[in-house]
Amino acid sequence: MQRDPLGYVDGMSLHQYLLSNPQSYTDVYGLAATFDHHGYPLHLGGAADQALFELSKEQHDAAHRYFRKQGFGFGPAGRASWEKLSSRQQKAHIMRSLRQAKVPNAIIRDNIDDILRGARPGAKIARGAKGRIIPVGTVGSAFLIVLTSTSTAHAGVIPSDWRGNATSGPDYLSGDIKCECECATAEYTLIAPHFWTIGQAVEKGRAQVIGEFTSYGNATATECHELEGGDVILEKDWQIGFTIYRIETTLCRFNGVEHGHPFGEEY
Repeated sequence: MQRDPLGYVDGMSLHQYLLSNPQSYTDVYGLAATFDHHGYPLHLGGAADQALFELSKEQHDAAHRYFRKQGFGFGPAGRASWEKLSSRQQKAHIMRSLRQAKVPNAIIRDNIDDILRGARPGAKIARGAKGRIIPVGTVGSAFLIVLTSTSTAHAGVIPSDWRGNATSGPDYLSGDIKCECECATAEYTLIAPHFWTIGQAVEKGRAQVIGEFTSYGNATATECHELEGGDVILEKDWQIGFTIYRIETTLCRFNGVEHGHPFGEEY
């Protein structure tokens, strides 16, 4: 038995493994416990052998918080509410929960059909043989998240009026009007000066969409905005005085690039 090389990150015991929960977590390299996450929750009818997302505990908890907030928590009431939804609505909620966990849009798009396969909506499914593991990757650090606020990098995809202002018509951002929310994978470059380069500002390039937009169903503008981000560092190049990062992110558009009339009904 060896001591945890990361020290006390998981608790006071240096010999604690998998947060004392080996049935739920895996940690092949002994560095950080990850959760084998069912994108389609078993308590709502997801198949036991569906593909699993390799998430941190924080990401796993964020996904389940989404379901509880929407009224699809553990217990008969949550399952009954879930069963009343159409398959398209259920798919949209699963995709949104994964975005709340900062799973990249491209990974969701490529695996969502496998996640839905074999589901029994409204049933409580027991754990069984595990499906394949979907590695998610490392979400950008808090340092980068602070620097990558929604700004001009999104201007080419989302018109300014979808966030609402005094002259653009309806205030979609603060209201409860629902329109189609679509998200796509994008990349941008960020140049971060080193701490000793006093007076130099962080420079962020314009985000370029590199994938197709995927529908996340009807949502309010606030709900759509919450699906953005989840930055992943793809590459970094160290230079004298600064570091250049190539970053993957998720951008969304609300009711298309330009506003039309909100959809009259939900699917």
